[in-house]
This record gives sequence, C-alpha cells and structure tokens, in this order.
Amino acid sequence: MKTTYTTFDAAKYLDNDAVIAEYLSAAAEDANPDVFIGALGDVAKARGMAQIAEEAGLGRESLYKALSTGAHPRLETVSAVLRALGLKLSIVPKPRQFKTDSSKSLVQFFRESPMVGVDLDLSRGEERCASCRKKISRSARPKLKSRISAARRK
Repeated sequence: MKTTYTTFDAAKYLDNDAVIAEYLSAAAEDANPDVFIGALGDVAKARGMAQIAEEAGLGRESLYKALSTGAHPRLETVSAVLRALGLKLSIVPKPRQFKTDSSKSLVQFFRESPMVGVDLDLSRGEERCASCRKKISRSARPKLKSRISAARRK
C-alpha cells in the first residue's frame, strides 16, 4: 500500500486574529526574512488575496509577487499589507540573555545567603520558593537578590 501525502497549507488554519498574530510573531522571530514574508503571504491567502490587495492599494498579481519566496518587498508594501489585514508592526526589546557566569554568580549568591525561603535545585538549575514550590523566574531574581541583601543588613 502506497502512502500519499498532501501539501501543507498554513492558510487553512489561520482562521482568527489571535492565531494570525501568533503565527506572524513566530515568523518574525526567525533570522531569515523570507520566513516572515512567506507567513504574510499565507495570512493574505487565508483572508483573500484579492481583497487584501485592493485594501493595500496593490494589484493582486503584484501582491502575489511581493509575497512570493525570495521576494524582497519594500517596507512600504509590507506595512500596507499589514494595515489591510488589520495588524500593526511593533518593535519591542529582545528578552535579556543571561550568561552562564551571571547564573553561576547567582547560584553562588544563593548558596552563600543564610536564607530559608529559597530552595536550589541544582540538578535542574532552578530556584524554587521553599513554602509554595513555585519556580523563581529570572526576571524576579534581581528583586529577590536585593531583598536578601537588605535583610542581611538588618
């Protein structure tokens, strides 16, 4: 028995604004700009290429060409398509990357701290609250570190 496969068409699954926004956000995070342009093309197909082209002030054929693989559309074109889709492009800071050295120094800090409220699970590289067992996020660590320092001074 021969197995047959159909080609995957993402446009079939882009049926609401939340899914579309998440799809485009994930594509925008890729270092390859062709991924975002291809995703924008998928969204335009899902919403109707002719309607999006008209609302963006472009010809349907021009829109297909601008959103095809290997195309390098201008920012003006991408912005017009996003506006026609009811979306906007926003720029946010990249999440801060923690270096191994700073993580080690934080672990060192917790080891040296006479503290009851935090358990270190070094096998997993996590800190957890001793009372509720919730994981302490990296963003909360600086606050926690300053609170511990303040408690030491008392």
